[in-house]
Amino acid sequence: MGTGKTGMLIVTDSSADVPTVSKQLNKLFPKYQQKSRYALTHGEFAASYNKLLTMLIVGVLILTGLLTLIFVFLNRQLIGARRKELAILYSLGYSKTDVVKIIAGGIISQFVGIYLGATLIVYLLKTFLLDRFSYGAMFTSLYSFSNQIVIVIIMLIAIPISVLWGVSSVKKKKFIESLR
Repeated sequence: MGTGKTGMLIVTDSSADVPTVSKQLNKLFPKYQQKSRYALTHGEFAASYNKLLTMLIVGVLILTGLLTLIFVFLNRQLIGARRKELAILYSLGYSKTDVVKIIAGGIISQFVGIYLGATLIVYLLKTFLLDRFSYGAMFTSLYSFSNQIVIVIIMLIAIPISVLWGVSSVKKKKFIESLR
């Protein structure tokens, strides 16, 4: 109290004590709102919390789908642009699996480059710009292990789709046409 902050942090000894402490705080301070994990899932915020959580999950799924489609189409165009080069390799005796490995290597390196570049840009933006504003607090957990795992899982979903779609365009007939 007296810190100039508009809230307080109350820590319990165990998670089993949270409902009891929450009820006691409600009796002592009926005009205050509790913003705890318990209040989010059981109290007055439960409906709003569940709605926001559902919107977040649906938003992430839609964003994952859109990003996957964008990367797949970009990679397909990249393969189309390199078709003549791949046709020459194929005609020099490279097998289809060698060409597939080249395509997969290019796509994986592209995804890793995009991930590292985006991570660096967001870090620089957060460090030099966002931390000066109140919005910087929203990015504090961006580099947490769980969030990075989610990003890697999204990449692991998009990479095989991109590779499979790119490989589907690798056909001997199209290679022969590219060499003419």
